[in-house]
Amino acid sequence: MYFDTHAHYDSSKFSVDRDEVIRAVYESGVSLIVDPGDTLERSADVVALANQYDFVYAAVGVHPEEYETWADDTVDRLRELAKNPKVRLCVSAIALETLSAALAVFAARGLDAEVTQIAVSRARPGARLHLLLANNPVFLVTACGGTRT
Repeated sequence: MYFDTHAHYDSSKFSVDRDEVIRAVYESGVSLIVDPGDTLERSADVVALANQYDFVYAAVGVHPEEYETWADDTVDRLRELAKNPKVRLCVSAIALETLSAALAVFAARGLDAEVTQIAVSRARPGARLHLLLANNPVFLVTACGGTRT
């Protein structure tokens, strides 16, 4: 099973042939696609796309470096989109400060967040070994439209 965890098929680049591209990706063996929205407007677009295809899911959110510019209703609007069972509210955090900020924003809105850490590494060949150049954690903060029970 293959899946695409960071598609942007909602992009205007696919306006002419979006359906053909998505169908071709699926028919090539990619059985699950997650299309992330990175603004409120694009988040609404990815939800609409997820509703069109059984194998497409949406991640709605806004870039974490923009936490401080969010309007009072930003999380509420994203939370409304995330009530759809094919949608998760998701932001990435690449520093402890953005992780703390994301958790504070979610907690203030009554969202029970889940945190997943992914280690991102880069390697280069060195003799018979591949030397790791970096091991940077990335945190994915997700929540459903309501709180967990």
